[in-house]
Amino acid sequence: MKGYDAAFDADRLLVICRVLPDFGDDHLAALILDLDAAVTAARRHGPLRALWDNRVGRILSPETAEAVRLAFTGPEGRGDRVAVIVPDSMAKARSRATITANTELFASEHAALTWLSVGRHSVADPQSVSPA
Repeated sequence: MKGYDAAFDADRLLVICRVLPDFGDDHLAALILDLDAAVTAARRHGPLRALWDNRVGRILSPETAEAVRLAFTGPEGRGDRVAVIVPDSMAKARSRATITANTELFASEHAALTWLSVGRHSVADPQSVSPA
């Protein structure tokens, strides 16, 4: 198993990555390849909108966290938004130091998708998103 599910959702114009319980640093190379492809596809439609779903609460090594951050960073960065879903306030506090200016932390998928939809009329209604 890959430890994650990452792809560009063409209907919502979102990169969606869901971290699975067995995610580990050994999944990083494949994850970065999948994220690069998904981000490239997303940027064809305008500023990046991405959802990083870590409700399983996996703590990433500093190297993995930096590689993921870089995958969502690019020269087109103006207007990009990355929403990170974390399992609780403890994880939110831990993650706060690693996020960039275009990133926000959320406790719910609905709130994250609502924030991602600001300024993007083509993003589907947040209520219509089903969890993986």
